[in-house]
Amino acid sequence: MPRSALALAAIYILWAFEFGLAEPYWIVYAEEVIGITSLQWGIITAVGSAISITSKILIVGRMLDQFSRRKILL
Repeated sequence: MPRSALALAAIYILWAFEFGLAEPYWIVYAEEVIGITSLQWGIITAVGSAISITSKILIVGRMLDQFSRRKILL
């Protein structure tokens, strides 16, 4: 595996670890500081996830159509 790919994987693993540590506290901050309810927080995260997944599907789908599937998936 090329060094650049290993560096990218290491950065992603570190980012995912930090994100996982901070994420549970976002709801506490949203409820206590911002003042939104758990239902509102659920709606916000659901809409954000739907937008994220949809945009990723569109981008990757376009890349697969334009380039070789094997190159993209590897």
